[in-house]
Amino acid sequence: MGHQQSKPVTLNCVLEHLKSAGHLTNNQRSAMASAVKAVAKMLNRPPSGVAIDIAAFRVALERGQPGRFGITPKRFSNIRSAFAQALIESGVDLDPLHLTAPLTAEWANLDAMITKLTDRRVLMRFMRWCSCHRVPPKSVTQEVVGQYYDRVITHSIATKADDKFQMLINRWNTYANTVGGWPNVQLAGLDRKKGFQIPHADFPASFQKELQDFYKFLIADDVFQERSLPPQRPVSAQKRVENLKRAASILVHKGVPIERITSLAVLVEFDHAKTILTWYLERTDRKPNRQTQIYATDLRCVARHWVNLGEEEMRAFADLCRRVHFEQTEMTSLNRETLAQFKNPELVMRFINMPKKVFDHNLRVNDPSQIQVFRASAALAIAILQSVPIRIENLCNISLSQNLVRRGTKYVLTFEAHEVKNNKALEYPLPGRVAKMVDRYLDRIWPQIASPNCDELFPGKRGERRAKAGLGEAISTICERELGIRLTAHQFRHICGFLYLQHRPGDYETVRVLLGHKSIQTTIQFYAGMEMEAAVERFDEVIHQTGRGSRGNGRRL
Repeated sequence: MGHQQSKPVTLNCVLEHLKSAGHLTNNQRSAMASAVKAVAKMLNRPPSGVAIDIAAFRVALERGQPGRFGITPKRFSNIRSAFAQALIESGVDLDPLHLTAPLTAEWANLDAMITKLTDRRVLMRFMRWCSCHRVPPKSVTQEVVGQYYDRVITHSIATKADDKFQMLINRWNTYANTVGGWPNVQLAGLDRKKGFQIPHADFPASFQKELQDFYKFLIADDVFQERSLPPQRPVSAQKRVENLKRAASILVHKGVPIERITSLAVLVEFDHAKTILTWYLERTDRKPNRQTQIYATDLRCVARHWVNLGEEEMRAFADLCRRVHFEQTEMTSLNRETLAQFKNPELVMRFINMPKKVFDHNLRVNDPSQIQVFRASAALAIAILQSVPIRIENLCNISLSQNLVRRGTKYVLTFEAHEVKNNKALEYPLPGRVAKMVDRYLDRIWPQIASPNCDELFPGKRGERRAKAGLGEAISTICERELGIRLTAHQFRHICGFLYLQHRPGDYETVRVLLGHKSIQTTIQFYAGMEMEAAVERFDEVIHQTGRGSRGNGRRL
């Protein structure tokens, strides 16, 4: 009877097996062992403390950001590949990241019908899996794709499994509808849970109309209307209106008949307001957070400035809101964790060089593709954020005629008070290197994507103003690809402040001016302590220099 290999229980078992695997070369063994140790490090445990759990490994590798571990995206990809090989080598029932089973003749015929390389990439794994399991195209059913999905989820560490499966379903259905000879079967994708928000059109017309009127009230659409609330920016007013729509949906989910919600006054009835706030508290272990604070503020605004509750009612309502009060007194732990990565000089250098590198790379050809055009556009947006840390709303809405002013060979970004979140006018001169990128962009890129009447610096695919979500996603994607860290546009503000304070500890006033804070207290509140390491190093340097300078000059007592 031959010796049967026992399945590993922990990653340490995998390492022990690799040591005794004589058929592996030294390079293979070293690469696999290094990958196993790297994954254990990502999980912040020794290999002996990491149980074999494929689902947990897949999530860790999917959520892990290379930059957080001081490695490049390419190295991160190599770790994932070598880690999968190590698990398979040690006896774990795991599918390779890339299936290599040859296609059967029937599947090869379907493969020949695929017209786009991107479609082939999406469909190929499923086609190889079916070939391996002797499932012909005509036998593909919902049950078959369900089995395939379950196998990927339970026996693969391939990332973004849900998204890739949904893409597979979409491509399959497209070919089934448009290509003759493709199996005529429609497949269903994942049953993704729908959000709790009820379509606004389902609410009574009076409620819809009042929300429109409330929006106009918030932005002071009628300058002659008596008001007890300062005008708000349209984007802020719209966010408040959207929150009130969600609040109304919560009441319906909690049993209030939708026909009953005829006005905003219904939302601020004491019991209804309590129901809305409790809904969010239940999602945060009954601990107030920024979300409960926002909804309490929005409801209080309606109660005080729109419905005009009586003094006694308003007192009770204000007390209710105080119970869920939350004050953000410091930077979030996620942002602090992100900024901590920028103590690495090598990462900082790659961060600084990133926009020009991406910009030049995508303009290296005379006729760039649409993908290259929009990547170059996002690279310019990153260059601007590095130099003038404006908010994403202002970045998306940069007007060539109003905000981007040319002065000689330089550009200046100007924003009127009503365009800025804190109603404080801003003016930022763009550095020369960024001005040169703007010139190249306007000469080569902008004409290809702008519609005839477009005035925006960053047009979208239809030639009009680019959506905030679209530009923000493009920025995050480039950062993840180039740095191994997924950064939001807003985090550039934090990074700029952090990097400056690393070299000028305590100079909060410069950071305040740069970020456009009205109060220096806001700046100190969020950045105090982030420059501590640099401050300690400078302190130590001064003290030791003083000690060396006075060595031998003192008298012994």
